[in-house]
Amino acid sequence: MIEGFNADVLAESIHRLGATSDGLAIVALEHPLVREAVTACFHDGVPVVTLVANLTTQNTVGYVGLDNRAAGRTAGYLMGRLLAGREGKIALFEGGLNLSYRDHQERDIGFRDVLRELFPGLTVGFKHPTLDDHEEAYRFTKTLLEQHPEILGIYNVGGGIRGNARALQELGRAKEIVCIGHELTRFTREFLVDGTLDAVIDQAPGFQAREAARVLLEFHTKGASASRPRRPHVEIFLRENLP
Repeated sequence: MIEGFNADVLAESIHRLGATSDGLAIVALEHPLVREAVTACFHDGVPVVTLVANLTTQNTVGYVGLDNRAAGRTAGYLMGRLLAGREGKIALFEGGLNLSYRDHQERDIGFRDVLRELFPGLTVGFKHPTLDDHEEAYRFTKTLLEQHPEILGIYNVGGGIRGNARALQELGRAKEIVCIGHELTRFTREFLVDGTLDAVIDQAPGFQAREAARVLLEFHTKGASASRPRRPHVEIFLRENLP
């Protein structure tokens, strides 16, 4: 476990673990130091799979994760339809400053694209980085809604959605504000059931972990004949279709 939003720590960890590993599966921060660390592994014959967030380098054996632009567009479409013609501002919560992970970048882009194309009366009026921290999301959601009660919706592109949901509950706004996030967990499941969250977009983390392990194993056992990584589907969970 490392500080994922710190490029220096992530790059150092890749160098250190790559020296003693037969393969790495990483959630990749988009940063030159991280790309160079992955490239160093590649030249040393250590395969790297990117998980959840892809990396702009050719020196990996594949990416296992969603089409995150499609995931963001899905969230934007849900937001527009659930608000049913209302016009106003949406608050967008992101993982880190400058959307350092590509999955967050692509979800943000897809979300905004759909609003512009199909729901021009809705705009992203507020953005806040949470570093995927639930308490930070909770604190800022409370402050934001107290200062701007007119906000119609919340979309969290990364982690911390249960902090958004807890703030909505405490302020008594859960039934008024559309709230959409990612990952079906025991926490988000509870918030879906009670109606605080309207939709959760899941990326099948169990599938991703198994697929990453398969790709790394086949790199060593099958070489050039290894199959490419399979991608999980964008899956939408509502309170009415929970498994």
